[in-house]
Amino acid sequence: MGRACDYSDVTTAPSPEDFQFLRQKVQELEERLHSRSRNPSVPRSVTMADDVGVGMAIGTNTASNLYAPLLFLDSDAYDFGRFVIPKARVNAPPEIIDSLGDIAEVQTIVEAYFLTAHTWMPIVSKKRLYQQLMKPLAEQNADFALLYLCMKLIVQRPPEAPATVQTPLYATAKKFYFTVEMSGVYSVALLQAGVLISLYELGHGIYPAA
Repeated sequence: MGRACDYSDVTTAPSPEDFQFLRQKVQELEERLHSRSRNPSVPRSVTMADDVGVGMAIGTNTASNLYAPLLFLDSDAYDFGRFVIPKARVNAPPEIIDSLGDIAEVQTIVEAYFLTAHTWMPIVSKKRLYQQLMKPLAEQNADFALLYLCMKLIVQRPPEAPATVQTPLYATAKKFYFTVEMSGVYSVALLQAGVLISLYELGHGIYPAA
């Protein structure tokens, strides 16, 4: 290109101090890896210690409540910290199972939902839900039990008197939704249940929830 080559900025050779510093860093990393191999029971998803120099073991629900807002507010910081939101497993309580009935009744509710509300608000995967229904009702996670309950709410016949739109079923679904949410469960089923509750409130003009 017609330019003279200039190699005046020659990199100086590393000094003995540089080698000593590098050797010290390698030794620190080896000690850290060795200490982790001796304590494999502490999962990375619930421990925050590396770059900030602080070790803090936290429970599953606390970790969910801590990391989920971080993912929502600053996804770059979440990715940089390599955090993982633990999946909180919460079983459906007996009173919710009683409200749903047996598995045959739940299947009837689901079929009615896909024939009605799903035709104009297709937010639930039919294939995945029927796969979930293959499990015994007592073994269903709380978020799916909530979704079935909200499907039952949305497909029930509208009350004749406007004053009765806030039915016991609506109150149960609303209360159970907040219970599941506060337990640290973050799932698509929980989001779908919340949408169905909102549809019921909007459709019946429930103020101020709607």
